[in-house]
Amino acid sequence: MAQLGCQVLIVDLDDDVEQAIHVIENIGRHDAAMTVMAASSKNDSALMRRSMQAGARDFLVEPFLPETVGEAFTRTYSRGIRPEEASGKALVSCPRKAV
Repeated sequence: MAQLGCQVLIVDLDDDVEQAIHVIENIGRHDAAMTVMAASSKNDSALMRRSMQAGARDFLVEPFLPETVGEAFTRTYSRGIRPEEASGKALVSCPRKAV
């Protein structure tokens, strides 16, 4: 992710919580400047707490509303990422489910 110039990563917690938590922890260990946001379709306070303890800086509940995502990115920018430094790239990865 760092090689691609990503500053924000959103990790989906729904398919495999343990793997997602592991990803959040590893990113924090390898790139402390990366902002990690956790995302879930469940508004679950225990899951939110767990993701934050792993290193996520925000927790988004699906479906994502534009204003919710906008607020999350505003908080990210307030932590030191200036909008003029953002390259405007988006990297989206969706695992394929076995059929």
